[in-house]
Amino acid sequence: MYDHRLVQTAVIGHEDSDHPVILPMDAHELDRWRSAHPAYSYWCGLQLGGCGGELSDRRYTTKVCHFAHHPSAPVCHRAATGESSADHLFIKRGVQRLLNRGSCVDK
Repeated sequence: MYDHRLVQTAVIGHEDSDHPVILPMDAHELDRWRSAHPAYSYWCGLQLGGCGGELSDRRYTTKVCHFAHHPSAPVCHRAATGESSADHLFIKRGVQRLLNRGSCVDK
């Protein structure tokens, strides 16, 4: 059975955000991530099919680092929590960057 507590993807900033993130699974990579982004807050994003609750990053050296719901978070029934669960948001952000740069030109 799949363990839904091991959430690998979240959104940054607020529950309605479309800014996805995949948490580094290695403890040393997570340390570097935390140093580079100390003010980030993580959410079980509504656009990911999540509950909208706030998440914390969990650092482990003996198992995979992951996001975890805060104890006060609502009950979550999010079906997909793995790396591919945020693909649609990464694609959306990539297309938006291309459009903003004017890279899409009719020929």
